[in-house]
Amino acid sequence: AEHGARPAVTFEGRTVTYAELDAAAGGVAARLAGLGVRPGDVVAIALPPSHERITAVLGVLYSGAAYLPLDPELPAQRLGFLLGDAGAAALVTDTTDRLDGLGYGGPTLVFSDGWSGEGGGAQVDFPGADLLAYVIYTSGSTGRPKGVAVNHRGLVNRLLWMRDRYDVGPDDVVLHKTSFSFDVSVWEQLLPLISGARLVITPEPARRDATAMVRLVRDEAVTMLHFVPSLVPAFLDVADVERAGSLRVAISSGEALPKPVAAEFTRRLPHCALHNLYGPTEATIDVTHWPVRADDDRPFVPIGTPVDNTRVHVLDEDLNPLPVGAEGELCIGGQAVAVGYLGRPGLTAERFVPDPFGGPGDRLYRTGDRARFGPDGAVEYLGRRDGQVKLRGYRIELGEIEAALLESDLVRQAAVVLRGGEASRKLVAFVSGHPDAGGGPARASARVLAGVTAALPAYQVPGELVWLDALPLTNSGKVDRAALPETTAGQRTSAPAETPTERAIASLWAELVGGGEPGIDDDFFRSGGDSVSSMRLAARAQRQGIRLEVAHIFADRTVRAMAASADRASDAPAVEQPMAEPGEDALFAGIDQDQLDAVRSRPGVVDVYPLAPMQAGMLFRGLYWPDSDAYFNQNVLELVGEVDEDALREAWRRVADRYEILRTGFVWEELTEPLQYVRSDVEPPWTVLDWTTHAPEEHAGLLERLLVDDRETGLGLDTCPLYRLTLVRRGTGSHYLLWSHHHILL
Repeated sequence: AEHGARPAVTFEGRTVTYAELDAAAGGVAARLAGLGVRPGDVVAIALPPSHERITAVLGVLYSGAAYLPLDPELPAQRLGFLLGDAGAAALVTDTTDRLDGLGYGGPTLVFSDGWSGEGGGAQVDFPGADLLAYVIYTSGSTGRPKGVAVNHRGLVNRLLWMRDRYDVGPDDVVLHKTSFSFDVSVWEQLLPLISGARLVITPEPARRDATAMVRLVRDEAVTMLHFVPSLVPAFLDVADVERAGSLRVAISSGEALPKPVAAEFTRRLPHCALHNLYGPTEATIDVTHWPVRADDDRPFVPIGTPVDNTRVHVLDEDLNPLPVGAEGELCIGGQAVAVGYLGRPGLTAERFVPDPFGGPGDRLYRTGDRARFGPDGAVEYLGRRDGQVKLRGYRIELGEIEAALLESDLVRQAAVVLRGGEASRKLVAFVSGHPDAGGGPARASARVLAGVTAALPAYQVPGELVWLDALPLTNSGKVDRAALPETTAGQRTSAPAETPTERAIASLWAELVGGGEPGIDDDFFRSGGDSVSSMRLAARAQRQGIRLEVAHIFADRTVRAMAASADRASDAPAVEQPMAEPGEDALFAGIDQDQLDAVRSRPGVVDVYPLAPMQAGMLFRGLYWPDSDAYFNQNVLELVGEVDEDALREAWRRVADRYEILRTGFVWEELTEPLQYVRSDVEPPWTVLDWTTHAPEEHAGLLERLLVDDRETGLGLDTCPLYRLTLVRRGTGSHYLLWSHHHILL
């Protein structure tokens, strides 16, 4: 209430106040209560980064329920599992189209009219600190993700500690850029709002482009932000990163912080304090902290000392304390310990054990991490005791990926390992089985990885799949991971670079990805590159005066094509991209006018727009995983009664005439920024199949095969329109209508 008129949340140039946010959140709470949501329930939120998402989080908490964050970019199969496993009492989303393929039929609250300040701030009585605040799912070693349930006691303790430790107040601006399904997003969203600070939500381009991120920090005067350590080098690679002078606190967590990275950060940004934090999801975000000091001569960065009301221990197998310097398992006690795994009492009892150092009823969380105490009392992280790995801040159980691989009928054995150095680490899957049955190794790999992509988050999809006759085994019959062969990714497979731009890009590529300099036509991503190294490659190239954008890397992929795009961009005058007022100048800020005019002059084009953040994310993933069908949607309608096929086709044509999105295509090649264009007329792609010669009992099987074939055919992102229609004649008075479309349209 005391901050009512102050700015609370900024996204894409629009700011709402604390009073507006509070009123809207109260309205969400009231509407959830009307849907039957009660304190203690779990409410899922499936929204892209936006004012609405912050409103939804607060509204769910106001209602007394716990929120379950669902990243809309996750595969539908994964989202459907999370909804069912959590027993969600309701779903908050922005469109009912997100329900496609989720198998969810419960109450749904839709932000159909955008962000609204209605509601008057109405709240229900809050039942207490032991009530659940949120549920976040982590990778499971058995192939089944597990939901970590965290109560308000642990969350409030963590937020108040951070507010006081870093003196966060009304003069601060906190950046929210972490994935919604990662627990760091919890404090990014809530810390500023309990402190009177302003929350800035990172738009899509700045999430993927380090240069745009630095510009956002500068333009919004951001004072506090979070990095996964693997992203820090990309930020520092930006030529004018020193212009981010407003930064005063940077938090690093999610994986080990390399000492050279920390040293470079303190050298380039001496005005900004860098703090290394550690904590598993099961212990309310973070439980230890350590201020990085330039004069610290240790060869590593400790994870530090406990946060308030939290205890950390280094114990042996029998939970006995170990002396300073002795290696053991890191265990956590105190208010930070989560309630447990939702609906998994056996697993909860295994990992959350009675605390021999606490009071009656207290529990200790066994992290599975190896650690030791240093002479000064700081905890030193030493790695994992099991098959769990960390990649770009995400905790990954390799067993979950292996289980997804084994779902394919082509795979008999599977083992996944994390390969590469700090510059470019990636997951590599080794499999044995029946690639010939899938059309040969290349096509079989695409089919297997498509299945994994449909089941797992993008960060768990292997960057490389290697077929072996059989996996090497130890004497006990387990996979001998140490005996798995080296892969050929990163080795040159084409002629060397020739022009100065090509040679410069190839040299930077080799520094970041490893494996020697690439050939002129080698594929960046098949050679070991990923989204992080693409950001670093673009930033380092720009520091050398080469106008290479992240969009070029994802669209072009080879040294030859990247260099050509960079040379074309260099022929155009440099365009600074300041924050602009709404209007056409702001709409197309940073887009080369000649490129824009070229798209507008294409035959039949009547309008051109930049991509919305959600569309940009889908295009990004579509180019990165061209064989994935994660955004391929199929809608089947059973039409009962007589159908006038000509009239139905004409109706679709008129719908397309009315709605521009059904006449929209996308273009990114030879552009500094991708664009969407609208054509004046588009004939809806239409196919008619006749099944009247088949017995009715065969139709279910025929439909299943049709859907599989249709999905395998896919939709190229460079086609217009990005949908097709199939009408199936089943007999008198009965038809199927299949509408297949890319989710980027919606």
